[in-house]
Amino acid sequence: MFRFGHRAVLALLLFALVPNIPRVRAQENYSRIEIGGQFSANGFLNSSGGVGFWEGFGGRFDYNVSRRLAFETQVDYFPQFVPTRLLEQGGQTLHFAAGLRGKVAQSRRFSLYGLIRPGFFHFTDAELLMGPPGSPGAKIGPATYYALNLGGGIEFYPSSRWVARFELTGNPYLVPNARPGSVPSPGSPPVPTPGVIDDRYQLSVGLGYRLGELRENGREESIPGRLEVGAQFTTLILRRRTTLDAIRMEPGFGGFVSYPLMRFLYADASVEFYPRGSKSVGFQDGGRIVQGLFGFKAGISRKRISIFAKARPGLIDATQTVNGFAPTTGSPLTGGFQTFALDLGGIVEIYATKRAFVRLDVGDTHLYFPDKFVTMTNGTATRIPGGSYQHSMQYSAGYGWRF
Repeated sequence: MFRFGHRAVLALLLFALVPNIPRVRAQENYSRIEIGGQFSANGFLNSSGGVGFWEGFGGRFDYNVSRRLAFETQVDYFPQFVPTRLLEQGGQTLHFAAGLRGKVAQSRRFSLYGLIRPGFFHFTDAELLMGPPGSPGAKIGPATYYALNLGGGIEFYPSSRWVARFELTGNPYLVPNARPGSVPSPGSPPVPTPGVIDDRYQLSVGLGYRLGELRENGREESIPGRLEVGAQFTTLILRRRTTLDAIRMEPGFGGFVSYPLMRFLYADASVEFYPRGSKSVGFQDGGRIVQGLFGFKAGISRKRISIFAKARPGLIDATQTVNGFAPTTGSPLTGGFQTFALDLGGIVEIYATKRAFVRLDVGDTHLYFPDKFVTMTNGTATRIPGGSYQHSMQYSAGYGWRF
């Protein structure tokens, strides 16, 4: 369980003990290679199903492409055993992440950065489903799941070589569907044991050092234009709330638009359509999916590449859900149903020309299913509980223009 306090104090003392180093030109230079170590705490589930924090430690390696953009790899090891839960977690934990780190704002002493780093969680003692369909068994064994590390932090520069970091990230990870546990009747589709997308928040505090030749920060040039529009292809990975569907990858397409409100802040919106229908119909999910998001992205646009953090609320519409039952026949009456969504993550834009760019969009889309009232055959309304929110992973790649 959580004993992170004394490790955090130790790390902060290390920052203070970088002695008598000149502090004037701390962030006027950078190096290509940077290494570091950190203490971390991760929010796994405890034996009662609540969230507890387990401490760990690890290291990182950075290759700085420019003063703002870096390819970063981080490994954290959590030696204490977390409680074993069916498929989700158990035992000692290894977390690996590798991707992009981008500074959205910086000064000589501080910078604010965002992270988009795919990776994985490895658990040594998860409870796994085994056995043939209809008679699942269980055993304890290792499990590795794809994870998406999203978040950001603050860097402090006591000198041109040393870097102190405080970081908070979310780690949605995908537990895939297990093999079918039963077959309802001969010839009917097997019902999968549904997977889940969990999220584990991680707090890290660490210290880094820049190796090799120090390079002077180059002058940045702003790109022309204000309004951004474009088209994109997208994939939404989510657990559908229908009988015959579980974790699915929904391919789709749509468009986006952005407009600057101030130097660091942009209004950003997107609309996507996912044409593949569901295998069955439920009360809060079914059919095709239409998604609309409108919110903000925060970052700085520069000549070659830009990176943004995003927060975009919106709605997801399932086009075919059970709204009630016919009075005489009892057959289901279907229609659309809307669910509130909150998309959190990052956006990277790579500029091919002064006016055209490639846009990469990665996020954890939180889905909040509300209660629903369904009309029964006798005319009364029955409340269907919405339940707690669930996570999904969304990836988009598009092409846009600036005007």
